[in-house]
Amino acid sequence: MLLTAILKEKEAEADAGRKANEEALARIAELEKTAEAHKAQAKASKMVSEELDEDCKWLINRGIPLLADFLMASEELAKYMFELGGATYSSGRNDDYAGGKAFALEGKPDNDFELIKEDCAGQ
Repeated sequence: MLLTAILKEKEAEADAGRKANEEALARIAELEKTAEAHKAQAKASKMVSEELDEDCKWLINRGIPLLADFLMASEELAKYMFELGGATYSSGRNDDYAGGKAFALEGKPDNDFELIKEDCAGQ
């Protein structure tokens, strides 16, 4: 009877060890699946990142010259840049830039009006 009790105890320990081993193997398999999923996700993210990088380079290479051409042909931008370049007087803005442009071309300050730096900075 004592021998039977010891044998049952050892079998229970062996069963517990097998169960723990199976649980560990199941956990390892689950972690391997998770690692594979993360690996696939990282690969997909890297591919998207590379495609986005290529798209951005393409847009910069083609978009900036187009934007520059558009801006260079813009009359409104030319007037604004003229303002920033020294003719930022109220008379220039109020009189369709004619008064301010005349003073600026002559190189004389327009003493009747104040600079509108705040207005230019706000735009």
